Amino acid sequence: MVLYTNPEGRSKDAMVLEFGKELGWQVEEAENANYALVGSLQTGDTSDEDSYPMPESRYRMLLQAPNQNLEEIYYWFLNFARIDLGFSQVEKIYDVFTASESSALWGNIGQRQSIQQDRAAQHLRGISELVRTLFQIVRELRILDERLEPYARWKTSKSADITLKGLYANLVEQGGQNPDSIYSLASKIGFTVLPDLFFNTHVYSLDEIDSAIDSGTAKEFNNVVKTVLKRKLFGYINWKEKTEREFKARRKFQLHYLRQHWNTIQLYMSWVKPYLRASKRMAGRESHMNSPDIIGAFDTTRIDIEVLAKKPYKKFKNYYQCVMMTFSYKSQPMMSYKPEMQQQAVAHIGSCEVTLRAYGWHKKDIEAYKKLRRQEDLELLKLADEQVAGAFEALKDELEKYLQESENLDPTLAEERAKEESIKNYEAAKELYDERKKKSFIGAIEPFTSIFGGVAELGKSFFPNKGIEPEKPKDYEAEEQVDPKIKEAAGKSVLGIMYAMYNVYKKAHKLLNW
Repeated sequence: MVLYTNPEGRSKDAMVLEFGKELGWQVEEAENANYALVGSLQTGDTSDEDSYPMPESRYRMLLQAPNQNLEEIYYWFLNFARIDLGFSQVEKIYDVFTASESSALWGNIGQRQSIQQDRAAQHLRGISELVRTLFQIVRELRILDERLEPYARWKTSKSADITLKGLYANLVEQGGQNPDSIYSLASKIGFTVLPDLFFNTHVYSLDEIDSAIDSGTAKEFNNVVKTVLKRKLFGYINWKEKTEREFKARRKFQLHYLRQHWNTIQLYMSWVKPYLRASKRMAGRESHMNSPDIIGAFDTTRIDIEVLAKKPYKKFKNYYQCVMMTFSYKSQPMMSYKPEMQQQAVAHIGSCEVTLRAYGWHKKDIEAYKKLRRQEDLELLKLADEQVAGAFEALKDELEKYLQESENLDPTLAEERAKEESIKNYEAAKELYDERKKKSFIGAIEPFTSIFGGVAELGKSFFPNKGIEPEKPKDYEAEEQVDPKIKEAAGKSVLGIMYAMYNVYKKAHKLLNW
């Protein structure tokens, strides 16, 4: 038997255990599974049914409405939970639908899906152009860094000074093509030594040129040579200072441009993802197409909806009473045309399986569960991300370096980064302080130090100083630890509420109940 696995090769049971590893999750046990035969498979078959964390309790009902609109079932539970039971916070986890190929709904959805795909293709082409331009920006920044390296080492390295002088002689004075250049003057009588003096006279300020030549190694030469040397060194240092400022300003502009370009790419990515997600949702689940509930020749549809209703548990911060409501529809869509709205309306008739699960969850449990359910969408959206990431792989290190530097130029981003760093530093400093305090004799006798000051001074000479306790940064929030006992109490407190949902629905719809 082959377990259903996601694209990364993990079964859905294994993913539940992985995402809830630090929260104590266990996989929900199936009601009708022969565990001796199915092993770890939750549903007792090889289907793509979702796995769930173990709830406190579970209710399930199968509702058939051959002559009734199925939407009423979902909205009854939603409104009853919100209004009558006080679950003001309701989050939709997912809703997916799959239609058989011969159904009228499938043809209608196909037209809308093609529109979404065309929009996504347009944005992906725009992203491709932006990535191509981004490569040019990174390449230009790399060239600027190469050009600025001799400037950065100019005052500490004679080789850097000689390198810049070589660039000045070749680029600015145009080498031997200019009759007034250093190389051209060297071919004239009396100026043969000029290139050696130029390259070996290291001056780092315009004000120091005269004194360096008059008192340096060039003082032994005639005034004509020294005059030309002063003129060349003045032009060189002036060129060096001006070009350095120009290169730095250009580099700063390119960093800002890189950050703007990167933000534009991220914006395009945020635009394209809804189209990709909508297109995939319209395509339905591939596993549902293989389900016995969907027959290609029949006009059938399968719809899965899951919502999480939650409300705070007493006065415990970040602890919630939760009811997970899952609706699985097997229906026949009825298409009708409304002339006044000039569009087709769809009504579903058939059956709906409703499952209610009770949980007592911390905020971390809710986030972990939503992340688990988003994993399937993330696998789809990786297509666009991986295309961009693959293109960036060649420039990954340089791009990260330049993006980091551009963040430091932005005051807002720099402030946020400094805030994050202060919290990290606080954690490290607090850990060191606590470690020293455990070893410190003063920490043990702190209540008495105000009375026995001499004992404290004696303790300092034998035991390590714990130091000054670090101050907490403003808006600092330590990571909260999840208490399993509070979770269990919250879960048990929601059992009666969930039973009320189950029982009142049956009574309101004149179904068998006890």
